[in-house]
Amino acid sequence: MLIPEPGMHVHGRQQSTWNPIHFVPSRLRTEILNEPFEALRVYYITAEDLFGPNDWALFLSTSEEHRTAVQLDCCVSTHPDVLRPILAGGRKANVLFSVKEYLVPLDIELSRKIDVVSGMTIRDVYEKVVEAGLHKFEFTRNGFGHRHWIRSFIDHLSDSGFFVDQAQVAEAKESLRMIWPGGFDLPIDEGLFY
Repeated sequence: MLIPEPGMHVHGRQQSTWNPIHFVPSRLRTEILNEPFEALRVYYITAEDLFGPNDWALFLSTSEEHRTAVQLDCCVSTHPDVLRPILAGGRKANVLFSVKEYLVPLDIELSRKIDVVSGMTIRDVYEKVVEAGLHKFEFTRNGFGHRHWIRSFIDHLSDSGFFVDQAQVAEAKESLRMIWPGGFDLPIDEGLFY
């Protein structure tokens, strides 16, 4: 279940020029989709705003041995053809699958690893994102909703049998409810799936 490239004809009509899913670099789309998916790593990245929600990153480990990954990121779209918002002042999301030649970013404060059932690929993740409608997301007026998207992503993969250890899943989701460093509770701004 692949989303056609922008500009492709679907059922006799041309698709909109805006597609929320992107591969970085785009020329490696097929190679990215065929990569193995060995583990999910959820990272809290050092935040620029000490009083706002943390910045989080999802790394889909493609080789634990060689320490490579595909970063999965849901971010605010700046594309001019983006659809009109549903939320007052809302901002549509892009979902990026980006090749990384490292498994652990330099600026992490917290890390949670979730082991994955063997035999999974990035294509399996991509298809779950599309099937569950996770690529159709809108951030709040202030650009919040990232933690809600990550929690929803983890829930959908967990419910679909991707993960080996539910205790790891629970620990990762619990970490998303907190502001770091310190581990203080911070309600999750939800955003909206459409």
